[in-house]
Amino acid sequence: MAFFCNSAGYYPSTGSQSSLSLLAYRVNHDNTSSSYNRMERLGKGLVWNSVSTTNKPIVFGIQAIANNWPAATDNTTADPDSNYELIGPQIFRFEYFYLLKTGAISNLPGGQGLQDVAAIVVTVAAIDPKSRVLITNAQIDTLIGRLKDFDSTQPFYDLTTSWQAALDGTNDMARSAIDGIRIYQRSFYMSPSK
Repeated sequence: MAFFCNSAGYYPSTGSQSSLSLLAYRVNHDNTSSSYNRMERLGKGLVWNSVSTTNKPIVFGIQAIANNWPAATDNTTADPDSNYELIGPQIFRFEYFYLLKTGAISNLPGGQGLQDVAAIVVTVAAIDPKSRVLITNAQIDTLIGRLKDFDSTQPFYDLTTSWQAALDGTNDMARSAIDGIRIYQRSFYMSPSK
């Protein structure tokens, strides 16, 4: 999940800092990283347009983030400025979707962008530290594959129930480790525009 925010980030040492940052959250899937299969946060301070020939300024558009900062939109690309930080060492699976004002759920905001969004819904799977040492990263990868992606044709609660069913049906790993996994879902409601 990546978005622009009026929040502090790590700014380049040159250029005029803007009041905007690019924030992104991901579960790192680079198996050479110390954060492998753990949640990270990117906080990249952006510069204003025309102040730097090396740092990308704030740009908008449907594909602006993916085209200009690919590390913010996938789970393996390294950020060239090393702006990712480990924020959720227990979180190994992360999905989000939008609850639209119409009541529908979607993986995209509506035609009016966030104006059509009532809430952003986040679902995570986390494993406690004592249980994590009982299974390997390869087994965590297997679990990640068993926890399905968001599907807008399914009900609002589908991720939590299907993920729990997948965990309940897992019998090829230490049961004590699987019992240490919790699934959480939270809705972040958008403030109404004035």
